Amino acid sequence: MEKIVFLFFVQLVLLALSTTIEAKLTNGFSVDLFHYDSPLSPFYNSSMSQSEVLLNAALRSISRENSLLNFTKYGNKANNVVLQDEGGGYLTKIFIGLPSKSSTYRKLPCDSPSCNLSSSSAYCAQNQCRYKFENTDGSVTLGDMASDVISFGSNGNHSVASSKSSFAFGCRHQNTNIFNRKESGILGLGAAPLSLISQLGDQTNQIISYCLVPINLNNITGKLTFGSQSTQSEAGAVSTHFNIKPGNPSYYLTLEAVSVNDDMLKTRNDIFIDSKTVLTKLEPNFYEVVETSVSNSLEHVAVSEPPHPFKWCYENNIIPEDIPNITFHFTGADLKLPVENMFGKVKNLLCLLIVPSNGSSVFGATAQVNFKVELDLATKIVSFTPKDCTKE
Repeated sequence: MEKIVFLFFVQLVLLALSTTIEAKLTNGFSVDLFHYDSPLSPFYNSSMSQSEVLLNAALRSISRENSLLNFTKYGNKANNVVLQDEGGGYLTKIFIGLPSKSSTYRKLPCDSPSCNLSSSSAYCAQNQCRYKFENTDGSVTLGDMASDVISFGSNGNHSVASSKSSFAFGCRHQNTNIFNRKESGILGLGAAPLSLISQLGDQTNQIISYCLVPINLNNITGKLTFGSQSTQSEAGAVSTHFNIKPGNPSYYLTLEAVSVNDDMLKTRNDIFIDSKTVLTKLEPNFYEVVETSVSNSLEHVAVSEPPHPFKWCYENNIIPEDIPNITFHFTGADLKLPVENMFGKVKNLLCLLIVPSNGSSVFGATAQVNFKVELDLATKIVSFTPKDCTKE
């Protein structure tokens, strides 16, 4: 079967694919993750400095938040809402046959289980299952629900889930303002019934993990792993429970406090993990408390007009030893974050990579860099293990 490569955005929110696997994947399998601005990405712009890369990624976080606001606003109707392509985040490659050339490609009939699981996004036409997603801004994607064999990995070195794998997915043939021409879709890893990880289920022990590399590393990839053995007992790992809200397949953690050095700032807030939002976002009032503590820990004066969307920046002449340590305290898990996960260089400034949220609080991608983040859907536990993700 002739196969071509498709680039998929990886995100932990929206369902996009479903699967049925016959062979148990005892050792799991991994695929490469590379950042939107990496030289490995079709979006790579060699003229941009690392400072500009971070600034642009932060600006995309604002568009991402607006899209997420629409998504969470609709509650149980979220199956009808698709997250827009704001760019950014991490991408991976999958290999799939063209419908016109693949001997294993099949359009799904209306009575297929995957069609029934699609809920209100699916409809029947000429005994074929079709789908339609709409966003509040009028953007639309529609197409056929189909199935085919899919390979994961890099060209010439495929990491195939199973020789008998059959993946159900939306084969789009009409779109408005959702995707551009350089990527093919969204590989959803949420907890909804049709997400990839949900349908893999017991074949991967319902475990998924990922390890994100910094966005300023050229030609270096992280890893997205399905299955394999749990890392919750490894040295340095901390674990907490996550919850899933009705109609929203995101993974929510309970944030109980944030510490700036020894100053523990208490709160009680749901915060969800997002691999596409670069910045971490906190409820506005609590953000102000955190910012004040960071400011009090330094003897430098913040600049009066930080570059948008950053809220707190200093002239980049602070010695590393003066930069405060920041710890996120989830229920049962104290996650001390490396300085580079909380502060970034933007132009000639050192900026806090936390900003106030306009909606839900978000634990962003930069905060998760160089941690192996493992989600166990069976136990609803997420663990964070310090790693050098360039070596995973």
